[in-house]
Amino acid sequence: MGVNKFIENGSENQFNRTPYYVDPIRLSTHFQQIDFSRFGHFSEQPEEDVLVEDEVDTGSGEVAHLLVYNDDHNSFDWVIECFMEILQHTNQQAEQLALLIHLKGKATVKTAPRNVLQPKKEALVDRGLSAVIEGERI
Repeated sequence: MGVNKFIENGSENQFNRTPYYVDPIRLSTHFQQIDFSRFGHFSEQPEEDVLVEDEVDTGSGEVAHLLVYNDDHNSFDWVIECFMEILQHTNQQAEQLALLIHLKGKATVKTAPRNVLQPKKEALVDRGLSAVIEGERI
């Protein structure tokens, strides 16, 4: 995601708060200063934690993942707004996902049956985001 377009002209965004730009280098430096030892021991290859959401089976029984990819033309504020409106994420969830996408290149933004995700994916794509659905077809 590119630099927030609102920062260039100094205006506030539609959420009436001053926009911000997250500098990945400063963020990386900040995390290097945190003492992670209080969170327990980390091995050379840490075990992967998987968050499983319980979803209501709508007939297909197939759980899929909606992924959004990083790009250089959508601002953080636009992505956050899309996640809040289309996926019904909280502001905090949407901000965290936008940052993850920016830093990692992609992130899973929703897990549900494929037929539930399809209209959400189309709505995100219609707003200019790069979204795909991944998951095994039965």
